[in-house]
Amino acid sequence: MALTEQISGGVHRVADGLVNFYLVDDGEVAIYDAGWPRSWPHVEAALGELGRGPADVSAIVLTHAHPDHLGAAEKARRETGAAVHVHEPEVARAHGKAKGSSPFSLVPGLLPTLWRPSANAFVLHATVRGFMTPTWVKDVTPFAADAVLDVPGRPRVVPTRGTPRATSPFCSRTAARSSPATRSPRSTSSPASRARGSCPTR
Repeated sequence: MALTEQISGGVHRVADGLVNFYLVDDGEVAIYDAGWPRSWPHVEAALGELGRGPADVSAIVLTHAHPDHLGAAEKARRETGAAVHVHEPEVARAHGKAKGSSPFSLVPGLLPTLWRPSANAFVLHATVRGFMTPTWVKDVTPFAADAVLDVPGRPRVVPTRGTPRATSPFCSRTAARSSPATRSPRSTSSPASRARGSCPTR
């Protein structure tokens, strides 16, 4: 079964259980979000499906630094040599130094929901994939709100309501890239189509 699903042009969605990440290939490859902390083998396999490998990756871009988006970013950084691009307010979280960075800070909020089978299933699924023991990123490249990143896809950072405070959805002429990569009722729409002029311009 194929890991990658072509969304448009050089944009490919990759599902790893309950989360998605994206590969954008426009001659070089950018990884948008990095799955779970234990997703690196999945990333490598997805690159292989595209006839690519770690040496073809020139950028890793995070929408935000929760462990199910930060995922295998540090492993990817070490294996590819690519910079990890992070929104300025998320830099401390990506390093594991922000208040509330530890996934264990979520436990008090989860406890009242654990009677639900779906909540138990999520906790088990996430724990097996390393959610509770993330590997923080040692070196990041910050970007500002409304920046246009010089990475494959040339995305513009687009402030969006209804997402975590420091989350950075992206819009690009390659494809519309919306932010949270988790496939859950809270997620925004996926990057399903070519932008066709829908990106805001300066």
